Parts: sequence; C-alpha cells; structure tokens
Amino acid sequence: MSEPLLAVEDVNAYYDRAQALEDVSFEIAGGSTSIIGRNGMGKTTLCNAIMGIPPAGVTGSIRYKGTELVGRPSYKIAKLGIGYVPQGRRLFPSLSVDEHLRMISPRAGGRRWTVDRIYELFPRLKERRRNGGAQLSGGEQQMLAIGRALLTNPELLIMDEPSEGLAPTIIELLIETFKKLDEEGLAILLIEQNLGMATSIAERQLVMVAGSIAAETTAAQLLQDPELQRRYLGVEPLAAEHA
Repeated sequence: MSEPLLAVEDVNAYYDRAQALEDVSFEIAGGSTSIIGRNGMGKTTLCNAIMGIPPAGVTGSIRYKGTELVGRPSYKIAKLGIGYVPQGRRLFPSLSVDEHLRMISPRAGGRRWTVDRIYELFPRLKERRRNGGAQLSGGEQQMLAIGRALLTNPELLIMDEPSEGLAPTIIELLIETFKKLDEEGLAILLIEQNLGMATSIAERQLVMVAGSIAAETTAAQLLQDPELQRRYLGVEPLAAEHA
C-alpha cells in the first residue's frame, strides 16, 4: 500500500519534564482535516512537532510521504512540500507585502503558485502591496501569511488558528478561500478552536484534549451533538445549519 501524505504515530512532546503531547496518532491521505480543541490542549505544539520547530523534545514518528520528519530541521521539512501558516502570522514589520511574497524561493515541482496568482486570490493584498507588514489589518496579515505559505508550492498546508482575532466577515472570506484550495486538490490540516470555521472547512474532525486525540468525528456529527461540544470544547452548541 502507498504511504499516506502525513502519518503521525505515537508522538510525544516534552518541555523539560512537562509532557505536552501524549501518544498522538493520525493519518492524512488527502483533503481537509481539522484538529479542534480549546487553548492549552497541545495543538500548536503538534504543529511545531510536525514542522521541526523547537523547543519541545519529540519522540515517535512523523512521516511525510514516507519520509521521517522527526530530527530534521524546519527548512528541510518545508522543502519537502509542507506549507505552514503559524499562529500569530509572524510577518516582518519592515517588509512590504510585495517584499514578503517575492522573498520566497519556490519549491521545485508541485503546483506553480506565483506572486501574481496570490494577488488574484487576495486582491486586497495587491492594493496594499507597498504597505509594510505592521500597516496591515489582521485580516490582511492573515492573507499575506497564507500567500507566503502557498508560494512554497506545498502539497500539504498546515494552518494554526487562522481565525484568531479576525472579524466574522474576514473569517467567511477565508473559509471560501480554503474551500477553493481544497477543490484544487491541496491537502489542508486546519488547527482551530473556532468550531464554525473548523466544521465549515473539513468534514473530518479530530478533537484534541490534554495533548491527546480524544475523538475522531465528522463535522455533521459534531454540530449535531451539543453534549460532545460541551464535553470536549467547552462551548455553547452551534446549530447544525451553520455547517
């Protein structure tokens, strides 16, 4: 059988003696998957473990298309075809939008994302292309962070809390964008605590609690089960029609 796109197997992560991830295992063959959970559940640590970002010590196996990632530096992992949009966007305040995009060296092969195509995807960035990262709104910064990741021509895009701090209208715009990317065949791993966004983008839902995958369900089942929402997410239930 062929290897899955991403295979996470018995992954543990530690900050000194504190354990942040415990025996996390899941696979992604393609399409969109959401990992949803409250703050402090280990979601960002999982992103860092996949991308090789310190300081957590990681054990277990994380394979991308059969290639082991644990122990590899971040820049080598990115070159394999994984795009990453970190929590907080992490832009350079002194660089313009255009400079952010044109500094990316495209990965050989894969889909050919270009700066012009990013401007087509996010017309607002084209309007603001001469503005510095610190001069952008939160929504514009998130568009830029996504565009920067797409320019690496990834086959898997990992996004950590992309809805954080954004207005509902911007979240809706991003949802439509992610759906377009999914339709084009880009695999997406969405890390979220926003139930509405997570269930709008991916039918497959992994629920993370206290550093472990506590449940695997679907968007429809999660939206229709108020008790599941309260137990794992600590939120007031969303109506099923919001899916």
